[in-house]
Amino acid sequence: VKRGELQYLCFEAMSEVTMSEAQVKKIVNPTIPGYDPYLEDRLSPIIKKCKEKGIKIISNQGWIEPISAAEKILDISKSQGISKIKVAAVNGGILLDRIADMGLKFVETGELIADFKDRVVSAEAYLGAREIV
Repeated sequence: VKRGELQYLCFEAMSEVTMSEAQVKKIVNPTIPGYDPYLEDRLSPIIKKCKEKGIKIISNQGWIEPISAAEKILDISKSQGISKIKVAAVNGGILLDRIADMGLKFVETGELIADFKDRVVSAEAYLGAREIV
């Protein structure tokens, strides 16, 4: 960010294991944020310089709560005196609250997911790059 001539800076901070772990932690303690706990540590040192240089940051650090992550980014920006910043969040990939109503079956057994809805702890869909772009 300091020396490069970047247009975009991407942070990859999510995996299937990460998402499942976040869902389980949220079930155990609903008060914890559902976004990457390192979001602030990663963005705070660079966000002001990125804004000054016009570098767009793309990240999947929103995990299971992309709106909350976007709000946190706005808080970080405000605390650093950044008044005009665009923050977008892609929402809709978390299916946990509606997976049982989708009529889907487990590939391995053919059993309806609805029959196991009380045991499902994580369900996400890959939305693709179009939403990010």
